[in-house]
Amino acid sequence: MGQVQNSTVVLAPIDQVFSIHQSVSKLSNLLADNLDIELVTSKDELTKGDEFEFFLGRFGIKRRCKIKIEEIVPNQKIEIKQTLGLFKAYRHTVRFSDHGGGKTLVTDFVTYKLPFGLLGHLVDDLFFHGDLMKILENRYKKMNSFFSSLNIN
Repeated sequence: MGQVQNSTVVLAPIDQVFSIHQSVSKLSNLLADNLDIELVTSKDELTKGDEFEFFLGRFGIKRRCKIKIEEIVPNQKIEIKQTLGLFKAYRHTVRFSDHGGGKTLVTDFVTYKLPFGLLGHLVDDLFFHGDLMKILENRYKKMNSFFSSLNIN
């Protein structure tokens, strides 16, 4: 099973950073440079127990996916689990912590298992793990850019 952990300080208060992550459309915008996300589910706000269906595209290949919101604690944590999609298993937890001075520490924990056995492990080692880190880092940059443009501090 693969794992990724990454974090950053976002230059905005915790409630505003959490709010962006609780909105499917805003979160999709943060990921748009790396992933092509076409929502099937029309609901925008994440709430515990909800399932969201979407088509996830990368490198011109799209796949139908579903995620379930396993847990959501306002201004603290969002945990999702893939129920249909690219992975044999996928769980993503985002934690939010007050970092003082109107800043928020955002920490991502991702555990996943790629299909295809040994070949999946090879793809993970050579490509996927690093690519996932880049997707997270780009999301962090876009969050900070978004909040900087609003002059929130």
